[in-house]
Amino acid sequence: MHTLERRYEMSSTLQGVSVDRVWNRVNSWEGVNDELGPLVQMSVPHQYPQVSDIPADGECHFSSKVLLLGVIPIDVHSFSLRDIEPPHFFDECSENKMMRVWEHKRTVMPVEGGVTVTDYCGFEPRIAILGGLLLSVYRFIFRTRHRRLRKHFADNV
Repeated sequence: MHTLERRYEMSSTLQGVSVDRVWNRVNSWEGVNDELGPLVQMSVPHQYPQVSDIPADGECHFSSKVLLLGVIPIDVHSFSLRDIEPPHFFDECSENKMMRVWEHKRTVMPVEGGVTVTDYCGFEPRIAILGGLLLSVYRFIFRTRHRRLRKHFADNV
């Protein structure tokens, strides 16, 4: 990842689950949209049934509509993967209407008794003055993602 001024990290440990089971969830578009919901949803690229199906060559292979409440278009995310190593991580470097650069690396690592999922995010907003506000929004979104991911595995152990 580049050194971007706006960045954060968030981790959750999931007990009693395997790396493969967690990867299968976070690698699926159903899992991604479940984590983002109910406030935000992303349109799904039918040519790439899972995140790991996207070529990891740094090129944009599809654009996804970002939908507020699943219906109101609020952004278009041009999705690119730099690297992926199933079932342990993906490294995304994308852009959207609000971000000149959006970096998101997610790791899925075994720990005693379970798995730790960590998201490393960084971005460069197109309008610099919005950086602090957007940082707060994205931290909220990822807190929600992690809470929903923990709940999913707590309910499905």
